[in-house]
Amino acid sequence: MVGKEIKARVIIEVVGMPIGHVKETLNNLIEKIKEDKELVIEKQEIFEPAELPELKLFSTFVEADIKFSSIEKLIGFCFDFTPSSVEVLDPMNFIFDARFLNCILNDIVTKLHRYTMLIRNLDAEYALLKRELNKK
Repeated sequence: MVGKEIKARVIIEVVGMPIGHVKETLNNLIEKIKEDKELVIEKQEIFEPAELPELKLFSTFVEADIKFSSIEKLIGFCFDFTPSSVEVLDPMNFIFDARFLNCILNDIVTKLHRYTMLIRNLDAEYALLKRELNKK
C-alpha cells in the first residue's frame, strides 16, 4: 500500500473567541496544509463562523477534498490537524501487509501514550494549584 495516492474529504473545525481569531486560526490552518507538497487541496469550502451561545464561543470549519501522496501521509495529517471527520473517497479498497498495519498501530499507541502522559501531568499540576489556592 505504500506510495498509493488517496483522496479524502476532511472537515476541520475551529472553536474559540473572538470571531476574528477563529477566522484567522482556520485560515492559518489551511495555509499550513497548502505548504505541504505531498498533498493537494482539490476543493475547499470555508463556512462562516456561527455563534455557540451556550458556550459563548464561535465555531467555523472547512470542508476540503484533499489528495494525499500515501496512506502514511493521510494518517499523519489526521494526527497533525485532528479533523472532525475523514471520508476516504478513493481508492475504495486497500491491501497492505501486517508489517504496515503494525507500524500504523504502533504510531497510534505512541501518540495515545503521549496524550495520556500530558493529561496526567496537567491533572497533577491542576491538583497542586487547587491545593495551593485552598490553603489561602
